[in-house]
Amino acid sequence: MNPLLSYYMYQAKSQWLTILLLLVVPVVIPFVIYAIMISFMNTIDDVKVKPFEAPLLPSLDRVAYADKNLVYFSYSPDKPEFKAFVENIFALNGIKNARTRAFASPEEAEHYFNVKNVGRLAKERYENSSFYSSIICEDYRAYVGDKHAECSVDLSGDYKDIMRRYYNLSEDDLTPNMSLYEDNVLFHINFFESAELIQGVPKNITYEIVYNTTILDKTIVDYPDSLSKQFGNNPVQPFWTGYSYTLQENLNKLVLKKHTNIDLQTSNKRVDKLINSFISAEMFFEITIAFSWSVLFILATLLSINNKGKNQVIIRRLGVKELNFYLANYTFTLIPTLLSCLLMQIVWYSTALLPFSAITFGFGMLVHVVVAFLVTACSIFISCLMGQSHSGAIVVSCLLSYFLLMLPSMFHAGMFQGSTLWDPTLVPQWGTWFSMTLLPPFSLMGLIDSMTSSLDPLTRSVVLTQYDWKIQEKVTPIKYLFTDYKKYHSTTRFCMNSNSKHGEISPIYNRCIYHQPLYGNVVLLASLQALVLLPLLSLWYSYTVSEKGFRGLPSFFVFTRRFWKKRSALTPGKPVIAVKNLSVGFKTKGKACKKNTDVRARALGKKKLALAQLDYFQEAGTISALVAESSSGKSTTMSYLAGEVNQLDLKKFAAKRARRLGLKLEDLDSQNVYDRYFEAQDERQALSALRLVDDTTATILENYDLTDPIDAYFVKPFVGHLPQDFSNVWMNMSCFHNVYFSLLLRTSSQRRSVSKKEAVQQTKDTLRMMELDDPDVQKRTAARLSGGMLRRLALCNVVVGEPKILLLDEISAGVDPVVKRKIWKCVQDLKNRVDVSVILSTHDTSEIAEMAQRITIMDKGFTLVRNQSPFDLRQNFHTYSVKFYNEAPTCSNQLAEDIVQEIGREMGFEGSVMIDSVSPHGIQILVQQQLSGPQVLKLSQFLSQLTTQHKFQDYILQKAKLDDVYIDTIKYKRITTSITDQQQDLQQTIPIKQNQLMNRIAALFQKSILSEFKHRFPHIIMFSLVCVLISLIIHYFVLLMKLVIDISTKANIIQNRQKDNAFGCFGGCSTSSPQGIAQCIINRPEKLFTFNDNYYSQNNRCGWYMHYLGLDSTQHSYIAMGDYRYNNRQAHNYHFSINEHEIATKQKSMQSQLLFDKNNIVTQSNSSIHFQVYPQFKKYFSNFDPSVNKTEGGVLPYILPKFFAEYTTSNVCEEYWICRQTCYNLQYQAEACYDQFDMNKCIISCKYDSCNSGWNIFMRNSTRTFKNDQEALNVYKQTMTGKLEYRNESYWNSNNLIKFGEDFGLLQNIVNFKFNKYEANLQKGKLSGTIQLELQHPVPNRGLTGDGYMLNKQCAKFLDYPEFVCDEGIKNKYYSDSECYVLPSMPRPHGQSWSDTVFLQSLPDRDHVTLFDIQNEPLTALTSAFIRKQIFQNSPVNDQKPWQFAYSLVARTMSFMGNPNMVQSTQASENDMIMSFMIMQIVAAGMIPMMYSGLKLGGEIESNILRLLQFHFTSPTSWIINSLVYYIIITAIIIIINLLGEWIFLPELVSNPTNIILYIVESVESIITGMLLAVLTQKARTAVIYSFFIILFVMLFSFMSFGSTTFTYLLGLFLPAYTMSYEFLMATQHLLLNIPIFVYGVSISVLQIVIIVVMVNWDAVKMIVSKKLCKSKHQGSVVNGVEQYEAETPDVENTGSSMLVVQNVHHIYDTGTYALKGINLDIPKGQIFGLLGSNGSGKSTLMHCMAGIYKPTGGKALMDTPDGVIDLFKFQQVSKYFSIVPQHDIYWPNLSVIDHLQLMQKLNSLQRPVRLDLLMSALQLDEVKDQPADSLSGGVKRRLSIAMAMTTAPQVLAFDEPSCGLGVTTKRFVHQAILRVLNNETTLMLTTHDMEEVEALVDQCCIMNLGKVLKVGSVGQLRQACEVQFELTLRESEDTVRKVAAEMKTKSVRRNEMCDVWIVEVLRGTSQQQVLETLDKHSLLDSSWSMEAVRMEHVFMELVEQHVQNMESEKLE
Repeated sequence: MNPLLSYYMYQAKSQWLTILLLLVVPVVIPFVIYAIMISFMNTIDDVKVKPFEAPLLPSLDRVAYADKNLVYFSYSPDKPEFKAFVENIFALNGIKNARTRAFASPEEAEHYFNVKNVGRLAKERYENSSFYSSIICEDYRAYVGDKHAECSVDLSGDYKDIMRRYYNLSEDDLTPNMSLYEDNVLFHINFFESAELIQGVPKNITYEIVYNTTILDKTIVDYPDSLSKQFGNNPVQPFWTGYSYTLQENLNKLVLKKHTNIDLQTSNKRVDKLINSFISAEMFFEITIAFSWSVLFILATLLSINNKGKNQVIIRRLGVKELNFYLANYTFTLIPTLLSCLLMQIVWYSTALLPFSAITFGFGMLVHVVVAFLVTACSIFISCLMGQSHSGAIVVSCLLSYFLLMLPSMFHAGMFQGSTLWDPTLVPQWGTWFSMTLLPPFSLMGLIDSMTSSLDPLTRSVVLTQYDWKIQEKVTPIKYLFTDYKKYHSTTRFCMNSNSKHGEISPIYNRCIYHQPLYGNVVLLASLQALVLLPLLSLWYSYTVSEKGFRGLPSFFVFTRRFWKKRSALTPGKPVIAVKNLSVGFKTKGKACKKNTDVRARALGKKKLALAQLDYFQEAGTISALVAESSSGKSTTMSYLAGEVNQLDLKKFAAKRARRLGLKLEDLDSQNVYDRYFEAQDERQALSALRLVDDTTATILENYDLTDPIDAYFVKPFVGHLPQDFSNVWMNMSCFHNVYFSLLLRTSSQRRSVSKKEAVQQTKDTLRMMELDDPDVQKRTAARLSGGMLRRLALCNVVVGEPKILLLDEISAGVDPVVKRKIWKCVQDLKNRVDVSVILSTHDTSEIAEMAQRITIMDKGFTLVRNQSPFDLRQNFHTYSVKFYNEAPTCSNQLAEDIVQEIGREMGFEGSVMIDSVSPHGIQILVQQQLSGPQVLKLSQFLSQLTTQHKFQDYILQKAKLDDVYIDTIKYKRITTSITDQQQDLQQTIPIKQNQLMNRIAALFQKSILSEFKHRFPHIIMFSLVCVLISLIIHYFVLLMKLVIDISTKANIIQNRQKDNAFGCFGGCSTSSPQGIAQCIINRPEKLFTFNDNYYSQNNRCGWYMHYLGLDSTQHSYIAMGDYRYNNRQAHNYHFSINEHEIATKQKSMQSQLLFDKNNIVTQSNSSIHFQVYPQFKKYFSNFDPSVNKTEGGVLPYILPKFFAEYTTSNVCEEYWICRQTCYNLQYQAEACYDQFDMNKCIISCKYDSCNSGWNIFMRNSTRTFKNDQEALNVYKQTMTGKLEYRNESYWNSNNLIKFGEDFGLLQNIVNFKFNKYEANLQKGKLSGTIQLELQHPVPNRGLTGDGYMLNKQCAKFLDYPEFVCDEGIKNKYYSDSECYVLPSMPRPHGQSWSDTVFLQSLPDRDHVTLFDIQNEPLTALTSAFIRKQIFQNSPVNDQKPWQFAYSLVARTMSFMGNPNMVQSTQASENDMIMSFMIMQIVAAGMIPMMYSGLKLGGEIESNILRLLQFHFTSPTSWIINSLVYYIIITAIIIIINLLGEWIFLPELVSNPTNIILYIVESVESIITGMLLAVLTQKARTAVIYSFFIILFVMLFSFMSFGSTTFTYLLGLFLPAYTMSYEFLMATQHLLLNIPIFVYGVSISVLQIVIIVVMVNWDAVKMIVSKKLCKSKHQGSVVNGVEQYEAETPDVENTGSSMLVVQNVHHIYDTGTYALKGINLDIPKGQIFGLLGSNGSGKSTLMHCMAGIYKPTGGKALMDTPDGVIDLFKFQQVSKYFSIVPQHDIYWPNLSVIDHLQLMQKLNSLQRPVRLDLLMSALQLDEVKDQPADSLSGGVKRRLSIAMAMTTAPQVLAFDEPSCGLGVTTKRFVHQAILRVLNNETTLMLTTHDMEEVEALVDQCCIMNLGKVLKVGSVGQLRQACEVQFELTLRESEDTVRKVAAEMKTKSVRRNEMCDVWIVEVLRGTSQQQVLETLDKHSLLDSSWSMEAVRMEHVFMELVEQHVQNMESEKLE
């Protein structure tokens, strides 16, 4: 099997969870969301009722236009009883001093209104008709299709006849005396009471209220009543008013009191409208499918980037080609993605999800296969683009899926409702194609569109809960994609925006139309993107872009012959390296460069010079070392040799940079580039020096030219690169498989075949060589290895596969001496086995001396020493090093200077002797003089005298060490200041009183502000811009929605109708001349100008056209309620209930019954049905007949049943009328072409004889009895959630019982009546008593669905759409797919609803305020029932006459004429769909702070800032609380910015103060959740990604308006901000807030704060809990020996002369592993104490226990402080006395040095604070105090860490690995900084693996291993304990070496074959003088020799090896 495929198969095991999620999650998402919605649908808020007060009618001061002419109420006829009626209304409403007026009759009142409102305008409008003439002519020209047609219209004819016929106005009424018409009537009541009585009650009672719309509209605008203001009325053009309730209650109360003696007392309760949490199946499944594909996309990206990132770096370094990797990764990602898509298709098709239930299996399979390939290609491309950024790729895929898939699908599903993306009125079709081509993920949306648009028009759009899980009867086949199947695509589609300039204009309906493109083109585009475009782009990007581990190829590499030649022939030569004049540069951060004061930095600009003029040569089979400081070019050199970075042409760069700076370079003759460059005084000199560098030449393996990127690409298999950061190790693989796959991949790249057996054996051999052959170790993953093991494993991965060259970068950094020597041995063994060249980069000179054959010294990118032998370099340096050792810390600078002078005088070396370094226990001096053998002996004798004279312990004279050579080579300035010279006190001398708490709070806030704004782009601006961007995007979608449904202004609707009405009217007039049309208008045939119910009738169009012109009155808004309604179709648009059933008579549940068929006696007049016969009611009231059982209680049986008349037509009849209309259309078109057309013949061809129709009459029971309130409210809830089980509320027709939710009564509102008091008894023939009636009804009435008001939909089904084309005749230009399209309609009367509706609108059903409402109907019906009950009680048995009694209320507007000069523009209230999008914006903006707090807090957690703050008296709790407060302040700024953006773009959202409050609370709650995510994940980017998914999830459910309280409670437990999203839904839908949910969300947020505090204090909490558990469990028994250790720990009251006494300290990790075992230490004052030990020995753990980071299991740490002796393990503020400098520097990247120190000083708040100027001076931080910490070098960062620790003025300052990874000079500088902070009151501790550091700094040290102390003592004592005294190194023959050794006491003689030297270990007891004399005896003093005293490393090795041997012996025993 291919090795790369084997590798991916293995990786699949480690990524099984991602693959499993990829296979399962996208498949189940629709079902999960469906299950959530269905499961929690029942948990949607229980319907609640809340009392409200119906507003009293407005007082005079709150009525618009209130003057002396205002008549509040007028009435007719003029009778005292009616006057009293009006006065009672005034009394009920507390209205005083209001005028009334009586009219003799309703006719007189109507005439008054007509004269005042119509008559005086008519004369002016008809006689001055130029304005109207111009409009008519414009329409006429459009009608005839000729813009220049002659037209002259005169309307000044006999219009008076119109006024007479329509308005009963005489000629005098047209010019009235206005003094007679001064009164402005607000309300007028016509009292109609029939003269015929039934038991003393008029047979018919009808009270009609006629209202003045002008006054009432203005009144509601200026003085909105309490209800309309509270519950969502339109503030600019209101369409309802709470006064409707008041008037109806007043009228019913008074009429009932008038005709009975019942005192009707009413109270109102508002029934909560449930949140609209159900959507159509198409909409739901389209969104969930988009969500599934989005998750598929994100998971596929996660899978691909997992293999890309770091893994690809390893694979690239093994030489695997980009094409092979791409194909493997593509296949690896494609297989699970394709399987997931196939599963989606199989499962979704089998379970009949839309649209898959309406398309064939093959259709869906093709789409899903394309989706799989496209998703894979997109994810691979993103992973290529993002490179090493794992989280960045996920964020990009999230953003792309959200903006290109989720948001478009929401918009598409929510607005298009089965339409398509290709509507050119929204985005031109070229724009859609361009978007899909440029953004391939958008093609996924195109595929969704292809499926949804293919659905058969008859596919049911059902409520989600009613979805049938079965395949549709009509499914679309796959050929739909590639053919014009059933003319889907060539059929003309109607545009969403009829006014758009895009598309064609329909000549029939004046609508924008377009043709839909074949969707096969979308599939083809997606396939090309998936299979060609994206793969090629990904490959090109992978090959050409430079990334870590790869330098990139030229853009057109594939067209070069060299590439193909190298690819076919891999021929490496000998492992020789030859590099000359190599220069490499990198880009740096712009901000750091701008602030740099160095001339070289300014000269380079944004470039950093990593290498310059590097000359390097290495012979085959040698080991060479690169030595330099950090960031001096060692790793860059190795990366270049590994083919990973590009060279820089310095000549070209310098010239280009000079031109940019406007400099003229100097012509220099010197070639000393290094000196000239670093001595440059300005940018010109620096660039001039760089221009001297010659062109680069670089050859490796003889045949590969590294200056050519192609050669650098193909050389990789033969070069093994071991980077310092372990980036060649797969952390998720076992040790064995790491080496195994490294072998397979490298040999495969070398085109060598290795069998599996051979590969296994070679892997085991390599692991054995590195001492990793233990089976348990081989199975362990790399992430679980120790540092030393990980180093050796990384080396295994490099050496396996026989590379020709090894590049080893810091192979022994950070490991103890034992492990280091094991690594050395491995490299040496490898070198002995294989002919390989090795390059080492290291800071450890002992490693160079042990291993390197050649050494190259570099500095700041320049080469100073080239390819020399380390031993020879020391010999040729002609410098000797003298080191004096002293037991006591008495060494000083003065003593060192005295010794220098004495040596100079005695030896005659004045000026050649200098101090190298001074430490408390030693002085090192350099003698820069070439000495002969006798001089060496003389110097040694004199040094022995000085040792005795100055009481030194010992001395050593040796050739200059490599450290000295290196330091002198790079011209390092030695600083010899000793500790004894630095006794100045850094603290203030005068104590200062400080408020520690306030200072700490101020410091934490200062920290947050500085980290936010200093030296970086503030995150607050970024997140504010994100909020504004979201506002802009949502604003764009809202504009599209408004564009689609024409809600922004009513002008669009009116203007669109104008031509429809004009054309229809002109056609009806049957004339083609303008004047003929004018005469038609003037004469007005009644048949053309009579309004009726069918707007689309020809007659109605003329009526509406007149109203548009303003030449006629509009149709009256007429609302009737009670026993007789204006339109009986309204009868089943409501039902109401009566509870307290013991009062109401029980009644059998009735189905609606068919009472009459078409043969019954029915008359039709003006489309209203009047019944001439009454049914036999006994037949339908089996349990009760009110005419018989008069004594039965209750009122329900007396409510008059409702009738319904349906006019049925056959399909043939419908087609006939469509055909007839088409004939008229063709005639109009022919006339426009001045052609002839036989319309009559066309109509005859329609075969109208086959059209049959008739009337069916139904009776429907509109009442229902409930036991209690809750039962009624539950039914209301069921109707609102689409789960109503009762079918008797629907109507019955001749075919079947219509299923609920399919037709009328989709969501019926319930008006419930509760009788709180029922005392109605018959007394003296009248019902008497008191009835307290509680009305429970939804407020306000916004249509039956509660979603807003609706436009009517006209369904036109054209199978063949002919068009008359000029000069061509009839052409079938347009084709139809029998799809219903939407035509504009005029508004319907308020409260009237139709079943065939789709588009929501925010405009009211009328242009004006309308009184009454269908929800008021039951109160009137109930009033009628009480009167009818009284009549029945007084009537004889079996008397049916009481059924003829009828009582009704009617409301209508006064007559008025239209205004053609003003198209009313309303700032309409938005419908729920638009509000859903707006809610998404504010929800997202409220969630953005979650990302902000997660990013900021996660960043601090990643940087370990908490640990730093703990070192400075700051508890985790303080840190969290201060961070929370700061984030809230920052979020407040973001909120203000976002609110300003919303005020500009979405003002509707911020107009409600409740929204702002919820937004603020949501933001605060999201901050807390973001902090919790950061604490849980410990990663900033991970927290941000999780926050993004949460926001996406919340926005999805917010869009669907999911209003389940149970779901809200459940999700709010994890995401309390979601509770505010729920409250948003409540607020925007004008519902009262759910206070319990609000409180719940706030409580959960508080709980989350508590959880965060507990988690950041988890170590302390865990220790407290564990101790309590241990004690309670064992009740004082010994637990792992811990309590025994505690019992053995003595109580010590003082520490004596010691600073710190550690007694019997134990610590056990959670895993049960002992870290410390009985540690006892005595640390003296004023000294440096060292903790030495191998990796994992417990030294860092001990230090952290003393610092309070860990709580030890047992023991004490007693410390002598000014406050007395304290136990550090029990002291709360440990950092007050004990501070630590951690191994890894902790800092804020963008804060300067001085910022850090000032913050730490404030946090510490000492009474004697440290003087920062002295502190920075002591640590030499003055020059860099203003630079950001991130721009500092490693050594300066260490000094900054020391300075921060010193701000606490601690008594004990601990250093953890202070010089790990630092260069020689930097290390020395850190040592000097450590010595500077030492004084008599300060004790220093340090842990280190660097034994030279121990010798340079430490007074006493402790050597530990495996948690135990092996030995404690001073450095001198430990060195004296070692049996070896010296190490003598000679480069002589073996015989000579052994002769020399024979004359001394030696332990061993060994040969270092690598360096070709002999090493003789001289035992203690032999003096150095004796050794030198022996060398002189053999004449070797003048040859190559060196001698070094025994080092602490030898001591450490001996003790550790002895301890290991003892432990093994104990095990054997």
